[in-house]
Amino acid sequence: MRTNRRPIALALLVSLAPATFAPVAFAQAPPPAADPTLAAAHARFAEGVEFFDKGQFENARASFLQAYALHKHPAVLINLAESSLKSGHTLDAAHYFRQYLHDSPSLTPAQRADAEKGLADARTKLGRIDVSAAAGVAVTIDGEVASTDGGTIWDVEPGTHTVKGGTDTTTVTVAAGQTVSAKLGAGGSATPAAGPGAPGMTPPAPGTGPAPPAPAPAPEGPSGPGIFSRPASLTPVFIGVGVGLAGFVTAIIFGVSKGSAQTSYDNQQAAIVKAAATPSNPNASGACVNPGSASLAQGCNALISDGNDVSTDATAANVGIAIGVVGVAFAAGWYLFAPKAQSGENKPAAALHFTPMVGRRTNGMSLGWEF
Repeated sequence: MRTNRRPIALALLVSLAPATFAPVAFAQAPPPAADPTLAAAHARFAEGVEFFDKGQFENARASFLQAYALHKHPAVLINLAESSLKSGHTLDAAHYFRQYLHDSPSLTPAQRADAEKGLADARTKLGRIDVSAAAGVAVTIDGEVASTDGGTIWDVEPGTHTVKGGTDTTTVTVAAGQTVSAKLGAGGSATPAAGPGAPGMTPPAPGTGPAPPAPAPAPEGPSGPGIFSRPASLTPVFIGVGVGLAGFVTAIIFGVSKGSAQTSYDNQQAAIVKAAATPSNPNASGACVNPGSASLAQGCNALISDGNDVSTDATAANVGIAIGVVGVAFAAGWYLFAPKAQSGENKPAAALHFTPMVGRRTNGMSLGWEF
C-alpha cells in the first residue's frame, strides 16, 4: 500500500469537504479549513502519511486513529489498517481491513485486492474461532460481545480463549493460522454474519465454511506424581548413569589388563625357577636377590615389572567398580527422590553418547550428551 499513499492523501482533501456540495459547485464552497473538525482531520491524516513514509508505523497509526475519530472516511481507514498491521497491532488491523471492505462498496478491483491481501496477511498471525450457538444467544469471547446470531467465525490472538453463550461456557486454544470450533449448547452451524463484529473481533468474508471440529481433549493423567514418576530434571540421572558406566567399563578394561599381567608374571616366575632351581633349593628361593647371570637378572627385572603391573591394574579395577556403584546409586536416588515433573510437562530427553577408547597405550571412555 505504500505506493498509493499520496493519491489517497489527495483524495482525502476532496472528501473532507462538506458532502452536500456537488463536484461542480465545490470550487465555490468554503475551503476545508473553514470546518475546524475537517481541518484537524486533514492535519492528522497528512501527519500520518508523513510518519508512514518514514517507516514510523506506530506514530502513523496514532495519527490515523485521531484522523478517523474526527472524520470516518475509507481513505483514513485503509491507512489505519496498514499502519496497524506494520506496527504489530494485528488483531486491530484485521478488524480495520474487514470494516474497510464492508463499508466501501465502490472500491476498484485493485483497491479491493489490496485490502483482501492485507486481511489475509493479518490472519496468518491470528487464530480463528468458529462459534456455533443457538440463534439469538449473545456470544462473548473473553468477555467481549461476539455474536447474537449463532455460528460466526471470529479472529482472535493465538492462545487460550473463553467462549460463553447463555449459560454455556467453553475454553479453546488456537494457534496462528488455525481455526478451531466452539459449540455452545445445542446450537448448530449458521451462516456467518455479513457485517463487522465487535472491535477487535473480525467476522470472516462471506462464503467461509465451518472449520473442522476441535480435537478431543487428552485423557487426564494420574492425580499426582509417584516415586517412580519422571523427575523435573533428568540431567543428574544421565550424569550418574554415565559416570557409573564409565566406572564399570574402566574396571573391565583394567581387569583384563591385570589378567594379562598376572599371566606374564606367572610365566616369568616359572622360567626363573626352572633356570635357578637346584636339588638343595628346588623353588629357587632368593634367586633374584643375587642373580648369578645376566639372563637371570633380566628375568628378575621383568618379574618385578609384571608384579607392579598386576598391583596397579588391580587397584584401578577396584576404583572403577567403586565409581560405577556410586554413579548408578546416585542416578537411581535422584530419579526416585528428586522433585517430580508436573503433570503434562514435556521436556526433551537428553541423548547420551559413549565412545570406548581401548588400545595398547590408551584405555578409557569418552562420554557426552545432548539436551
